Amino acid sequence: MSSIISEEKFEEIHEYSLKVLEQTGMRFLSEEILNSLEKYGAIIDRVKNIARIPGKLVQEKLDEQIEQIKKGKKQILLNGGVSSRSENKISCKFGSGAFFIFDWEKQEKRRALDTDVENAVIFGHALDDVGAIGVPIISEEINGKKIHPDMLPIYRAMVVAKNTSKVANNEVNTVKQLKYLMEMGSVVRGSMDEYKKNPCFITAKHPVSPLQLDKDACDVLIALARNDLPVTVIPMPIMGTSVPVTILGAMILANAEFLGALTAVKTIVPEAIVMGGSMPASTDMMTGEISYDMPSAIKMNIAMANFYEKYYDFDFGLGVYCSDSKFLGPEIIQERTIQLVATAMLKYFNPPVGLYDQGMVFSPELALIEIDILKYIFDAFHKEVPDDDLDRVLKAIENAGPAGTFLAEGHTMKNFKAIYKSDILKEVVDTVHNKKEKGMFDLANEKYKKIMSELTPYRLPQDKEKEIDSIVDRAHKDILEGNK
Repeated sequence: MSSIISEEKFEEIHEYSLKVLEQTGMRFLSEEILNSLEKYGAIIDRVKNIARIPGKLVQEKLDEQIEQIKKGKKQILLNGGVSSRSENKISCKFGSGAFFIFDWEKQEKRRALDTDVENAVIFGHALDDVGAIGVPIISEEINGKKIHPDMLPIYRAMVVAKNTSKVANNEVNTVKQLKYLMEMGSVVRGSMDEYKKNPCFITAKHPVSPLQLDKDACDVLIALARNDLPVTVIPMPIMGTSVPVTILGAMILANAEFLGALTAVKTIVPEAIVMGGSMPASTDMMTGEISYDMPSAIKMNIAMANFYEKYYDFDFGLGVYCSDSKFLGPEIIQERTIQLVATAMLKYFNPPVGLYDQGMVFSPELALIEIDILKYIFDAFHKEVPDDDLDRVLKAIENAGPAGTFLAEGHTMKNFKAIYKSDILKEVVDTVHNKKEKGMFDLANEKYKKIMSELTPYRLPQDKEKEIDSIVDRAHKDILEGNK
């Protein structure tokens, strides 16, 4: 698609991002990063942990990465909340970690149990249009037992590993966790070499806006780089609160956060590839609430993707990932349709699905509806018009003639099934009593139950399952008992 901001602005956004880093600086709660930046000429405020980074240094490190990518270094973005460049096919994500699930039978949201997490992973594995599964829902218990927060990422990865081959992102909060998540990934992929070619169980770190990376985020980013794994930085700009309220102002600050992190990591590990994206929201100045689906947030997402693709030639994490609405209903459908159109305009066909209430609630019914909406958008705007037998078309027209019909024509019988039609994006009406019997959420629930009742769950081979259990046991001893 054409850019929604002029390309002359790209140079200004870049230049002003460099000015932010040089004049205002960025706060890194990491002695290693501050020391490394200082060696490269940054001015360090040791009291505030702020590095004022020369624009020349940022440009140098950025150019190094651009050259690495030109020479074939792979760009990999692993994060459950963003879309990225994808092949010309639908491959949605389960994996942005909602805390609640919508219970259809009780018609209410509730805290997720470990069985809900497992069922969500199994469900995602059964859907052809879901290509990546991280942690769709977050439970803090396993078999009714509360899990220590430091072990939660390990247990969540275990559940995903055992129930799908579509393993993707996973929360990583500490360097110790990363060690065991890498081991689990190597079991799933077959070896550490294969794991590094196709990594999983890692995700992005988010700057604490504005312009700050905390110690754990710094440590994890450096550890990812040292292990030759994708380093992903996803700013979460809240327009009017954590970044300027205007789109260009927000872009400059979010881009400065990404470039600051890229420069910091590459001064320590020059061969690292640091990828980025953003998950913008807008502040409602009347209520103080934040919104991910206001037009300004969506527009910033599109503008940032245009900027990264055309100015840096980088892939970009597009954070159009959920509805703000708190209840399942037409409001969500309207909001998500607009967001999914935005991702499809950029030919990003791998958005996260199933989330609402600002990503706090997961609904399998909503996931099915969103997938079918994306299919409609794909079919209408991106799928090529299929070839046709034009001699047969002409014959059908002759047979029907003026004022005729094509219902009984062989051409119609042959081709009508190729027209995509959703079995849930509709309503079921009692025409006798002129009333609605079922809506799309009702139909989606019926489809969800049918899928779950008929599927054969994926299970990791038993020998690999034992390896995963052994890794979890060792992680428990090291992370918890080692900290005593």
